[in-house]
Amino acid sequence: MNAMRDLVAVLLALCAAVALALWAPATWTRDHLVDRDGFLEIARPLGANPQFQQDVSDAAVEGVLEQAKVPRPLAALIEPTIQDQAAKLTQSASFATIWSDSMGDLHTTLMDPAGGTVTADLNPYVDELVTPVGDLIGQDIDIPDADLLTLDIVTIPASPWPSRVTALASTAPWIGWAGIAAAVASLVVARRRGVIGAMLGAALLVAGGALLLGSQGIGMAIPGSIDDARIVGTLVQAFEARLGRDMVVPSVTLLGSGALALVAALGAMGVRSARRREGAEA
Repeated sequence: MNAMRDLVAVLLALCAAVALALWAPATWTRDHLVDRDGFLEIARPLGANPQFQQDVSDAAVEGVLEQAKVPRPLAALIEPTIQDQAAKLTQSASFATIWSDSMGDLHTTLMDPAGGTVTADLNPYVDELVTPVGDLIGQDIDIPDADLLTLDIVTIPASPWPSRVTALASTAPWIGWAGIAAAVASLVVARRRGVIGAMLGAALLVAGGALLLGSQGIGMAIPGSIDDARIVGTLVQAFEARLGRDMVVPSVTLLGSGALALVAALGAMGVRSARRREGAEA
């Protein structure tokens, strides 16, 4: 019976460590991936990121050159002018509106198991891109398929992951309290509380370390084809960086709690052992 109590206590301690390690990521997922406003809080400011603007500008130039009816010998001449106009567009208030709308569409698509392609509509700004070029070469530039001048940001395949992520996020309100309850229950159930307390402390140390290392190195788990991709790569890196920053405090809290529990348990075991020796000597 006593052995069974200690076994249950060990299992409760391990469950507590796992639950407490998942508490912060689950809450972060709910607040910054599932929640639309939290997602846009990270994604929208990227419209002002210089590297991001350059990526969008390059893609817009490619789109114009592919559709503009310009004699081939003039392509090298007009490309710098289109690049200059595209760069001005990405720094304008108009682009901020384009980007904000696109990020809203991205969140909707990201949370849809059916997936889809997220695009930024550049058609309203075609004239801004090509008119200066026409003035330069003395020839009107025709974009025959203007309705097709869009910038593909990312294509998200159909996947069950949105439902799984939403399910994980839904556990955020109670998973931490369940972990705390399991930790307390492990000490209540245990026959040898000092040993179980030390084990709980060690488990929390491992959980805190795993959370810290995992959040700081999450980029290593992202395929290079995504992390290095133009536009979407910068977006993914922004979320990686935010996750890394936001997980520091929860990780340190777990490490501190684990260290405190381990020291307290070992101290209590030491005091008890000393008292037993004194009693035996008496």
